[in-house]
Amino acid sequence: MPPTFSPAHLAHCGPIRHLLATVTICLGLVPVAGVAAVLWSAGTAGAVAAPCQPRITHVSKFPPGKAPNVTVTGTCFGTGGAFKGDSDHFRITDLGPKGTISELENAGKIPQTWWNACAGSTDAINGYSPNVVTCDVPSWTNTSITFRSFGTYYGEDGWVVSTGDKIVVQVWHASSPTSASWCLVSVAAASAPGGGTSCSSVEVAGDPVIGGGSKELNSGTDHFSANHKLLPAALGSGQCQYQEFIDRSYQAQIAVFEANCTEADAVGIGAFQARGAAYHSDGFACTASAAGAGSEWASTWVGTYYVYDCQTGAVQVAFNWGPHYGTSSPSTSSGSSGGGGVIAGGGGGSANGGTDYFGPGHSLLPAPLGNGQCEYQEFSDKSYQAQIAVDGANCTQADAVGIGADKARGAAYSADGFSCKGAREGAGSEWAKAWTGTYYAYDCKTGAEQVAFNWGANYSY
Repeated sequence: MPPTFSPAHLAHCGPIRHLLATVTICLGLVPVAGVAAVLWSAGTAGAVAAPCQPRITHVSKFPPGKAPNVTVTGTCFGTGGAFKGDSDHFRITDLGPKGTISELENAGKIPQTWWNACAGSTDAINGYSPNVVTCDVPSWTNTSITFRSFGTYYGEDGWVVSTGDKIVVQVWHASSPTSASWCLVSVAAASAPGGGTSCSSVEVAGDPVIGGGSKELNSGTDHFSANHKLLPAALGSGQCQYQEFIDRSYQAQIAVFEANCTEADAVGIGAFQARGAAYHSDGFACTASAAGAGSEWASTWVGTYYVYDCQTGAVQVAFNWGPHYGTSSPSTSSGSSGGGGVIAGGGGGSANGGTDYFGPGHSLLPAPLGNGQCEYQEFSDKSYQAQIAVDGANCTQADAVGIGADKARGAAYSADGFSCKGAREGAGSEWAKAWTGTYYAYDCKTGAEQVAFNWGANYSY
């Protein structure tokens, strides 16, 4: 049954806000999937046009401890933003060494390892404040901010900065409502080589990863080019689950050599940003070659895509990235069922025994609430296929035709040999308790086989 999300589920998530302005995320050397969705500043509420948009271009080395003395450089920070305590224009988020968006999506169900500083309790939600640690920022100019140290409450409840932690530095204009510029850096000892993190910007409206990721599939067989550069996995043999990004581009056919899928996720976000160019991410140097018709993986891509190899020492990650995945599903690297690359959850189940119900013309009806014969499917746009019933068909077929409903959005369509018609439903209908507003009851037929289900954009069961 699809999960229900409400503010109560986010009581331990801290300051999650509605996105009221485009957020500028500056991905540094260590991108972490989903960091764009962590926090939205209350300062963006009622935002008006600012003189310019802040952009972080560099963060000096961020050592562990209470007093890192970090310099943040960039443009359009405004002036007069120095403070000792809390600010609506500056925030530090410590994600821990392995922090990801999954901690936030599962708030209250798994231990929370991330915490915030500098932003104050005004960013709390439902009375919970992970922002009680204060900060000392003695200097703030239009192009440079000095973050000297943490203050009150640092060190309590595990609120400490340790080597290897992922830190998100966030800056809003000092005097005008703007969206934030973010830079993701890795905490390193003061004696470690390197001079900090150079941040290149990419603008997205929310979390850049909207599907897949964070799943190991199989060991597979690695294939290398003549100079021992790892090649992407053969079709159907991906070693890590694909990632779909907010612009509908994909990282797929992922192969790893002495690396893991978490590292593959991280460097894949860099490909979404680089879009075919070379880049550095998480200590990996990534190069790409353009590919297209006639290439080994062309059957899963439309037009040009890019073959990436990312290396750090002997460790390698290889994959394909492109803006136009083909009509087949990223199951070629994810193992998920269905087609079109829109499944975000559920699916792949086997039919449960149940009683079929039919309407006029022996048209199969969706299953009663709580008695679905196949597992729901959630799509990447947060719509759902639920209350699934089958007559002479199986759940694999139900998955396949359900994807067509996400595309048809209430209209009639054909998929996988089935002809599908939807009836508009709403308040007072049999399944209304599971939906908010309008949804559609679909019946799909091919010969004597039928699949019925409800599809809608606002599931609430």
